[in-house]
Amino acid sequence: MSEIACYRQLRLNRVFSLAKLADLLYQGVAQIAMEGLQMRWTTLLAVVLLLVGCAMTQTEYKSDAANVIFVPTAQLHADVLKAPGPPDQRNMGVVGVVKENNYSVYVVRRTAPSLAEVHKEWTDIWYVIDGKGTIVTGGSLTEVTEPNPGEVRGRGVSGGTERQIGKGDVLRIPNGVPHWISKVDGKEIVCMVVKVPSAK
Repeated sequence: MSEIACYRQLRLNRVFSLAKLADLLYQGVAQIAMEGLQMRWTTLLAVVLLLVGCAMTQTEYKSDAANVIFVPTAQLHADVLKAPGPPDQRNMGVVGVVKENNYSVYVVRRTAPSLAEVHKEWTDIWYVIDGKGTIVTGGSLTEVTEPNPGEVRGRGVSGGTERQIGKGDVLRIPNGVPHWISKVDGKEIVCMVVKVPSAK
């Protein structure tokens, strides 16, 4: 699941509190029982965990009277350390810093190689905050899926360019370009990711 998809789920989580979510779960089970449908509890629970877990990956920081958002290093570090990853990528933690119509900012922590990605509508600008690893860009995805519209995933990248990246490095990854953290050196690599919509 992508950072964008997770943020969309966060917006849903604002509307439905955890109490309401529990109520929905109860109603859903009751309706399933009444209609005689065969659905496993584990399947229904997985849906709830997806909603809750995805929302937990996001932290929204409030702006001040001048609409400035300031996140101290210690707070950001603590938040990204405790942020669980998307359900399909448990080796990631994603913290949403700001979301506007024309851009969004995330901090992403990876402790192991993640799924390869292609964003059809967004250009990524990465700044490596800490750690180092290997990124592969270009080429083509392998074992392709599209879990969310415009967000394509793969197990890896074939035929791309391999680069070593580390603290202080900057990358611009245009929309449509496959990219994949294929190796994490040490315990983690932490990046700030700015997403901007691509020109149409």
